Amino acid sequence: MSMDEKNWPQHEALAAWIPRGMRGAFATQIGVSGSHLGKMCSGHHPPSPELCVTIERATLGRVTRLMLRPDLFGDLTEAG
Repeated sequence: MSMDEKNWPQHEALAAWIPRGMRGAFATQIGVSGSHLGKMCSGHHPPSPELCVTIERATLGRVTRLMLRPDLFGDLTEAG
């Protein structure tokens, strides 16, 4: 099942974790442009599987790959 890039509801976990004033620094930390991160935070562009892992590591597990892409890494309710 492919993810509809205009309807990516999991963006809220990422957007809530990164304060607006820190998005530029976080984008640099994870190796993407500020524009790309903005699109992810607004729900218009889901992160790649590799970027999900990078985000999980950069947030010290506060935003997990499962939270970002349950379509790829499994549903949180099924994890265990």
